[in-house]
Amino acid sequence: MVRLILVGLVVLFMVPDLAAQYRSMFVCWSPCFPDQLLGAMLGGVPHNKAKWFFELKGKRSGAKGTEYDFSKLLAEDFDDEFKGEKSSITTIRIGRIFKLHKERVTVIGLYLGIGIADKTKYLQYYDKYEILDDEGNYYLDNGGKLLISPALGFMIFGKEVMSKFGIDINPTGVAIGIGYMF
Repeated sequence: MVRLILVGLVVLFMVPDLAAQYRSMFVCWSPCFPDQLLGAMLGGVPHNKAKWFFELKGKRSGAKGTEYDFSKLLAEDFDDEFKGEKSSITTIRIGRIFKLHKERVTVIGLYLGIGIADKTKYLQYYDKYEILDDEGNYYLDNGGKLLISPALGFMIFGKEVMSKFGIDINPTGVAIGIGYMF
């Protein structure tokens, strides 16, 4: 996942017109409800022409215990109790913000983004003898998959504060945000 983040940053800052345009930028808390409550967005304010943005979102699995890399068949052979499934997901996205309307210091923009989401599932088992973990809970990686993750929405830029409202796909949810412009 670190490689995906680095590739995203390299792509974002290799685009030719970025360096000169970023006189007016924003940083934004950008969660996606209900799955990704951690999120951040960095980008340019589209005063005269379209600007770029970079977004990173995540959800930890909440798994409390030790993670192992062996087959679930082995867990079942030892008669360990299956307790449930947890998942984690990390999304990295780049996109453009297009100016729709500008009046004095207020700018309304449309944003379109595309990215990659890395979703991993974990199976939780309970070891009643507490051999694999002090509290008995342990997790097995049940595989992951990379998903294409588009986004669409609106942003409102004021004098110093901005807000956003949109929709993310993979994971699907409502994306809101509030940020500071500098």
